[in-house]
Amino acid sequence: MSNFKFNGFGASIILISLTLLGMVTFATLSIITSNSNYKLSKKTAINYNNYYEACSKAQDILKSVDESLFKAYNDSENISDYYEKLEKSLSDKVKLEGEDISFTVDFGENDSLLVSLKVNYPKKDSEKELFTIYKWQTNSTNEYKQDNSLNVLGS
Repeated sequence: MSNFKFNGFGASIILISLTLLGMVTFATLSIITSNSNYKLSKKTAINYNNYYEACSKAQDILKSVDESLFKAYNDSENISDYYEKLEKSLSDKVKLEGEDISFTVDFGENDSLLVSLKVNYPKKDSEKELFTIYKWQTNSTNEYKQDNSLNVLGS
């Protein structure tokens, strides 16, 4: 028989090496994940900022539409006169189609905010609502391109 003694120092070195290798691997993955999360949150913050700026512009347009509606109502004698004066007083950005008013506000590279209103002709002086918002919708102008390819091993 041989006089070989096993004292256990090699097993502890292998265990420590594997532990350090695992720690380095998880640290690298953690750094990569946090970097991608940072980029995503930055992009999301820019998109939210653009959306709320578009909402602010839409509110400004709503204010001018409200002023036009009020002026047309005060200056008109009947409902047909009301719509004639309203059509003349609205800006080029705003479209009047029958009883509906709509406009869009672009934001970001490929997004827009669509706002649609229904004009209310007050039948009594006590009625204050000159319009009702029925659509406040974001639209993307990007075309979706479906990709059915599957690249396996770089082919």
